[in-house]
Amino acid sequence: MSPCEDVLQGFSTRFWGRPRLKNYGPLDLGGPIGSFLVKSRFSMASKLALRQRNSSITKDIRITIPLRAASGEVYRALTSARELCIWLAQRAETDARSMGRLRIVWPKADWIENNDMTGVFVDLEPEKKVAWLWDDRSCPQGVPPLVSMFIEERPRRSGTSLTLVHAGFSGAAAKRKLLEAFRLRWEDFLAKLRFYLDAGKTCKAERLTFADLETRLKRKRS
Repeated sequence: MSPCEDVLQGFSTRFWGRPRLKNYGPLDLGGPIGSFLVKSRFSMASKLALRQRNSSITKDIRITIPLRAASGEVYRALTSARELCIWLAQRAETDARSMGRLRIVWPKADWIENNDMTGVFVDLEPEKKVAWLWDDRSCPQGVPPLVSMFIEERPRRSGTSLTLVHAGFSGAAAKRKLLEAFRLRWEDFLAKLRFYLDAGKTCKAERLTFADLETRLKRKRS
């Protein structure tokens, strides 16, 4: 065995403490080789810790929109099957009470993975809060089942604001695409709700972004 091979075999597999070279005395951690080993160890540990931390972090979707409608109109638009069918759904079934049944059938579209969703109402507060809890069959894998919407009167201004919260998405980079897909889906949902309540118009079959909505509202005002 050559001296170089002998040295390599003599490395301690433990980087903590004072690694030794076989028959060549203690390794100087302050030297080039020791410094490299220690830095490598810390780099690997840091990457592992960051990966574990990112996997445990959750991401939330939180979107707020202004509405000219009164709180009662907003609440009714989110809980009445008849209202939902006007501005959003092809079909809807609602029993607007705690643990009451909910079913919404969205128009089929390539950006909606599952257009037929069933669940229950939870935490209902008339004119203040609407929460939907979807069942396992309705939610794609990795999608949190609870969606909450908070209705607030706007002080010193007419109308209300509505805040939608869909919390609990994985913070892992691999799940980022799923989070973004649902962010766009809820933007479409809220834009259509505002278009209906503020302008009395609907566009159920096409995707509506906030930018598109502003263009349509300006066109209506002019």
